[in-house]
Amino acid sequence: MSLKYYLATGARNTEAHKQLVQNLRARFGDALELTYNWALTGPAEDLSQTRQREIAEAELEGVRQADVLIILWPGSLGTHCELGVALAMEKPVFLYTPVGTEVDRFCIFHHAHTVTPVYGMESLYAQLADVILLGTKNGSNVA
Repeated sequence: MSLKYYLATGARNTEAHKQLVQNLRARFGDALELTYNWALTGPAEDLSQTRQREIAEAELEGVRQADVLIILWPGSLGTHCELGVALAMEKPVFLYTPVGTEVDRFCIFHHAHTVTPVYGMESLYAQLADVILLGTKNGSNVA
């Protein structure tokens, strides 16, 4: 059984999002499953309201279906909405900051008990491997 994850970040990080999804797939194969890939929809600002609503609902459902939320920093307003859903559902959250990137904005919710700051790709791999192997994170069953 695979660990389901949702990858949240700002739209300006679409290419980094796609690259991280590829890296995770290469590293973990079928052990990880992306619940929804919003990066494939393209810029949403110019879409119809109906299509924007469909995307919003799909993204929310992606977070709900995920076992863990990975936030690729820096995020945006939507990222923090997705964080809110994960926090409300007490899902484990990895606040992933690539090497050379700073968490340049303070957000009190980054310090919630289900949020784990992760710096660098190898640290993210290690955290995910622990969750996959143990099936637990922060004391709660995620598998």
